[in-house]
Amino acid sequence: MNQLGITEITPKNAKQETLFCVKDVTNPGFENKRKWFKKRHEEGLRMKILKNAKGKMIGFIEYVPAAFAWRPVDADNFMFIHCMYVYSKKDRNQGYGSLLIADAEKEAKARNMAGLCVMTSKGAWIAKKEIFEKNGFVQVGQRGRFELLSKKMGYRGW
Repeated sequence: MNQLGITEITPKNAKQETLFCVKDVTNPGFENKRKWFKKRHEEGLRMKILKNAKGKMIGFIEYVPAAFAWRPVDADNFMFIHCMYVYSKKDRNQGYGSLLIADAEKEAKARNMAGLCVMTSKGAWIAKKEIFEKNGFVQVGQRGRFELLSKKMGYRGW
């Protein structure tokens, strides 16, 4: 995991860095997502991209204060991890997801938030709970195939 870097995406650098899930800046969907991202960024949404020493994107994380989450959660003063993904299967189980989660924790601490939460599932397009449990999150609820996990400040090392 040597020489990795985490790049924060902002409305100003989105075209240069891409939005990870829409990498082609000439795609009409990119401009739509960039406009959406600009509005959400003002609400506190943060997108970070993990890159290797050659600048290749390995993974990303999106998180937002839970008051602005677009998932059905009631988590006052928590940071909500909306999405996290490590792109290549060969890069999984290398600690990259934990690095991204640690970055979200750092920001939650800096904002004096009560903790972090995330919705997980074994279904497509959403992270599984094991990576979060490995990082000190505990399951606090479930509805159907979806689990809600949280990590409170002061819990397991905070």
